Order: sequence, then structure tokens, then C-alpha cells
Amino acid sequence: MRQIDSITARGQGRWGHHIYDVALRTRRSTRSDASGLRHETEDAYYLDCPEPAGSRIFTDNSARDDFMAASFTELTLAAVDPPETVNAPHWLDAICGETLDSMTFVADYVQLHWSAGTLNAYRMPHVEAVGEAPMAPADPRHAGHLVRLLGEQARGVDEILDVGLVVTLDSARLVIPLHSDGYEIAEFNAHVIS
Repeated sequence: MRQIDSITARGQGRWGHHIYDVALRTRRSTRSDASGLRHETEDAYYLDCPEPAGSRIFTDNSARDDFMAASFTELTLAAVDPPETVNAPHWLDAICGETLDSMTFVADYVQLHWSAGTLNAYRMPHVEAVGEAPMAPADPRHAGHLVRLLGEQARGVDEILDVGLVVTLDSARLVIPLHSDGYEIAEFNAHVIS
């Protein structure tokens, strides 16, 4: 998955009793299939302010505009032309280089614990160990194969359309299917995909 952030405007605004520096940012996320031939793109719209206000995310530009109109009593923005662009980190990059410390099996999902946070996999991950057949969640040995991965480091993360959310460890890949049925798929540090 590739994510590009574009800052399209900067300015200042009064929100309550405080004046904040404000930036409008658009994040374009592009997921590809394993062959690299099929792509899906999704945009998210951010309003970035320093703490305590913090950043807000919106699914469309008009929702962000409505929020700003309702929240700021004074707002001055200047377009950034051309927009400032930067590659944005994957929302799971914080676990890269971290050790899988523990896991908790909760009814129908699993929590994978790294020092950087906990990944809730609401769809049980498939285990693809090097030199072994993939292990599906329905296999009675699945939990044992997951537990064997404790102590391994996360080497990379990616989202591949026809594969899933992939966490590459030292000796295996954890693959969480991405097909959407309206329910949450995974969550890490308040970032949810569904």
C-alpha cells in the first residue's frame, strides 16, 4: 500500500478561546493486488491542529468544510499551490522492528501485542510459515502455530488487495483477509479498517 499526504492549505483559526495554526491535508491511499495490475484508491481529508485540538479525519471534503464552519469563529486559510506532498507511513509501521511480545485469544478474534501497541485482528489471521503449507483459522493447530510466533520481530507490513493485511515476521507472514462485509477487520492504536 502506498499513502501520499498532500497539504493543500495552511492558516490560522479561532476555536473556542484559542487560536490554532491549521493545515488541510488529503491522504490518498492506494492498494494494489499481488500482480500490481489492479489498484484501488481511497481519499481521507484531515484538519490538522496542534494539541489540545489535534487532528480530525473526514471521509469527504464537504464534511471537513462543515466541521470547520461550525467549529471556528475566525478562520483564514491560504492555498498551498502546488500542494506539499510527502509519503505517509503505513498505520502499522510502528510495529516494524518490534517483537511480538504476547497474544490474547478473545472469543472470535486475537490481540497481537507489541511494545508499540496492540493489533486487534477481528478476522483471524492465516499463518504462512516458510516451508510449510498455509495454516487457516479453521485448522485445529492454528492457535499453536500463532503462539510459535511469539518473540519474532515484525519485518514489514502491507495491504495487498487479493491477499490481505500482511504482517511479515522472521519466519512467517500473518495474513488478515481484507474483504469487507461491513464489519471491522483490524484495529491498531485507534486506527480501524473495515
